[in-house]
Amino acid sequence: MSSVFRISHGQCFALILTILFMLAAPLRAQETDPQPITELTLGILATEGATRVLEAWTPTQALLNRAASAQNLPYRFKIEPHTDTSLISGLGEGDIDLLLGDPATFVVAEVEEGVRALLSVAHMWDGTTYDRTGAVVFVRNDSNILRFDDIAGKRIMGVTANELTGWQLALQEFRKYRLNPDDIAADVLFSGGNQREVVYGVQNGLIDVGVIRAGILEYLAQQGAISLDDFRPIQPIVHDGYPFWASTPLYPDWVMAAMPDVPEDALALLIDTLLKVSPSSVEFQAANGVLWQAPQNYQAVHELLISLRARPYENYLRQAATRIYLAYKWPVVGLSTLILLSLLLLAYAVLRNARLAEARKNVLQSEVRSKQFYRNAIEDHTVFCMLTKDGVISHMNEHFVTALERSRNSLMNRPLLEIMKETNQQLLEDQIMAAMHAGVPWQGALQLVKENGKAAWVQSTFIPVTGTSRKLSEIAMVASDVTKTREGVSETRFNNTLELIQDQVVVMRPGCLEISYANAAADDSLFKGRVGGSWKGRKADDFLTEKDLEVLKMRCEAVEAGPQRRITWEAEGKGDVTYEISLEYAQPEQDEPRLIAIYRDVSERKIIERAKNEFIATVSHELRTPLTSIKGALGLAMSGAVG
Repeated sequence: MSSVFRISHGQCFALILTILFMLAAPLRAQETDPQPITELTLGILATEGATRVLEAWTPTQALLNRAASAQNLPYRFKIEPHTDTSLISGLGEGDIDLLLGDPATFVVAEVEEGVRALLSVAHMWDGTTYDRTGAVVFVRNDSNILRFDDIAGKRIMGVTANELTGWQLALQEFRKYRLNPDDIAADVLFSGGNQREVVYGVQNGLIDVGVIRAGILEYLAQQGAISLDDFRPIQPIVHDGYPFWASTPLYPDWVMAAMPDVPEDALALLIDTLLKVSPSSVEFQAANGVLWQAPQNYQAVHELLISLRARPYENYLRQAATRIYLAYKWPVVGLSTLILLSLLLLAYAVLRNARLAEARKNVLQSEVRSKQFYRNAIEDHTVFCMLTKDGVISHMNEHFVTALERSRNSLMNRPLLEIMKETNQQLLEDQIMAAMHAGVPWQGALQLVKENGKAAWVQSTFIPVTGTSRKLSEIAMVASDVTKTREGVSETRFNNTLELIQDQVVVMRPGCLEISYANAAADDSLFKGRVGGSWKGRKADDFLTEKDLEVLKMRCEAVEAGPQRRITWEAEGKGDVTYEISLEYAQPEQDEPRLIAIYRDVSERKIIERAKNEFIATVSHELRTPLTSIKGALGLAMSGAVG
């Protein structure tokens, strides 16, 4: 009995160990399981067809996914082309997390779904960035339609009824000329979201008038798909500095927005990655020159849709019509009924206005939070500084200090004019400050001066900041450091090339003659062998005599003035060394000028030439005496004097 009992006890112990092992196995598996991936869907408004959306934005999708993987974030981005209707529907059903669309689509999503703006789109055209858009109403060049007044009764095609640049902006212009939308509704067609269909319809004479986004015609002409000479805009509006045909006022460009439940770290990843897209990137090229910037103010689009009574403000017209209808429906109703009805309408208006005020308050609070969020994003990822209204630096971020390679104390309370290249100083006074006082942003490339005198290139946007009195109080400068992309030739590659030259090469800055580089041969002979130490931080007068320095300065001024850019001369050095010095003035494209001096030791050549001359003189002298005697003897013999 005892042995049986001992066996049963061992079996129980083994069973307990097995159960514990089975319970621990899922825990170990859970610890080793990777973090689940969250898929974020980016819905994109397709204005040129779904295929074009995939071609244009797949590189950006890949860029975001690479950035998420590099930062070990559990997100994967997916893009989907949509119409304006399916885009809003997808947001409402939770199928879309992010949207990229025109301002009207964003306003609908903001009011109905609570999305918030992340970034605004800017397009680069011929090297200049534009962040405004409009609509162009156009016809064939041979059309007899000259003004909006001539449109009534003609066949018109827009992109979609709810698209800002594809119809709504044009509709607003039609109303200015008292063209009733109901009168032309029977003659209006829509392409279903494809801008190119509208262009081809006008080109082939299928429709009389087209309405598309400003810039589409120029883009198609640049691709060679059409010729601009075949078309003509109706009543074009000239916008200063805007390169495209436009028949309407300009509004902020497209916007990237997110649903409220998208994680903050995913938004930070998206903003950080897209702000780094540069004009040289694959994503920029695929998206037809799209760059990203901080979100613009889209209040003007809200006001436009309210005036058009378009979604999401279509109830404005219905409620106004209802009040008018009720006011005239019962003209013979008794005074008491009229007063009661008026009180009911008044109460309804008060409650409705209270709700609208609360909604506007929430929108404003959301804008304040978004502005703070993007102010932090700008501080972290761009070259940023604040100026007083007189152009004095009052605040800067660390990127600004790093780009100029100066100390913060040397930049604070210093006029921006003092750290700009002389060629840009007049631009600041004539254009930038004039634009700021006019309340208009200014964009362009500037050259700032680093501590060492080199140029720092920045692609900048100056934004006027006004107070309650709408007078200029401050100026915000948001920029990207594009110095490396502006350099025509890599400095490292240039220096490596100089090291391959056996002669002594010294590179100097014009004017101050500061040494910017010396190859190893020059460093050993001219600096370590003559004055000791390295060439860094030295000038030409550190290793030249006063006489040689004056000669060098005179020749430097000559090659700088031109037209001759290279001068060669000889000079005697220590130890009977003769140098042939070649001085050249070089001006690389988009880089600062430089003076290149090449010292070539020609002592051996001089010795050979001296030996050659001495040999010729000796041979000439030694041969001259016997030749003279022989010549005299021959003369006597030929004259018969010797018999």
